[in-house]
Amino acid sequence: MKVFKKALVALAATAAMATPSFAALNNVGGIVWDPTSGLDLGMGGVFLQGFNGTGTAQLGEVLSGFGTVSAINGAGAGGVGGFCQAGPNCSLTFVFDGFTLTSGVGPAFPKTFAGGTVKLYVDTDAAADNSIVAASDGILWANFNAHVFPGPLTLFVQLNPFGAAQGAGYLDIVGGLAQAALDTNTQADGSDVFFSTTVQAGSTNGGFTLNGDSIQVPEPGSLALLGLGLVGLAAARRRKSA
Repeated sequence: MKVFKKALVALAATAAMATPSFAALNNVGGIVWDPTSGLDLGMGGVFLQGFNGTGTAQLGEVLSGFGTVSAINGAGAGGVGGFCQAGPNCSLTFVFDGFTLTSGVGPAFPKTFAGGTVKLYVDTDAAADNSIVAASDGILWANFNAHVFPGPLTLFVQLNPFGAAQGAGYLDIVGGLAQAALDTNTQADGSDVFFSTTVQAGSTNGGFTLNGDSIQVPEPGSLALLGLGLVGLAAARRRKSA
């Protein structure tokens, strides 16, 4: 019985050591944010986009591109307090593809799209992320599919007020390191995140925001500590039974 009680004490101490990680910042693959922030997970950044085929926005052409996340919840990527802590050259890049034009040919607006994927990568090399290939050579952090709404609702719409193309849509996370943290189903129709874009007239460069709720996840070290405590408890019970 004394051995069993000692094991319980050890397990309690281990759990206490692990507790702060559940209540602190999320750190998923070196990407750090505060899940209790008023913004929760609020990303912003820049991208470059274009249509395949003729490149003139014909029906069935696919919009794709790449970009870099420049801020999460107002914090920049590097330095003390930066969101990107995976290494000295840490960046969070993304590529998107498969957004197929269904209306809004050529210069016409609004434009609607169907399908589409968005993938984010933790990149730690010093090379410039100036192409789809270069922006996707890191570790897959989040893999999103376009959310499919029932009925006539469109996935992604670009409007054209005041000469700027403004887009918006919803995504579902289906993979990547951050899947457990971002699979919340708290946005419209059970989607996981909402994104918006702005592209100046006549330009292929744009800015974007991505917003969603997240779940606090323990750091791997905390899980390991808790696991060691459980192993110790099991060993103590076996010794007592023997």
